[in-house]
Amino acid sequence: MTGPEIEDIRARLEAAKSSGGLSESQTRENDAQNQNQGLRAGVELIAAILASGAVGFGIDHIFDTRPFGFMIMLFLGIFTGFYNVWRVMNNMSISSGFQQLQTGQKNANTAPIDMDRP
Repeated sequence: MTGPEIEDIRARLEAAKSSGGLSESQTRENDAQNQNQGLRAGVELIAAILASGAVGFGIDHIFDTRPFGFMIMLFLGIFTGFYNVWRVMNNMSISSGFQQLQTGQKNANTAPIDMDRP
């Protein structure tokens, strides 16, 4: 390649970087959010399986029903864990009442005024 071609490529590359692309700080923020969401999904899955397995083991120990309590609770934990992962990935994990705050429909610094109350 000759000098003018290289300069043309460099100029087009700089133009592409400056127009419409995400800045480095935005890219890092998006990466951090994705990493947090993935970590939360993994923790939700593992916690549900371990907790339900422990409860099933306890049921088996108390009622002497080995291994049925453990197996049933383990399958319920696996189902619950994957349901929680689905909720996290679809951003459905917003607690009741906080969805309006997160979407900006409600201001957290002002108390709601209820005209029906005396």
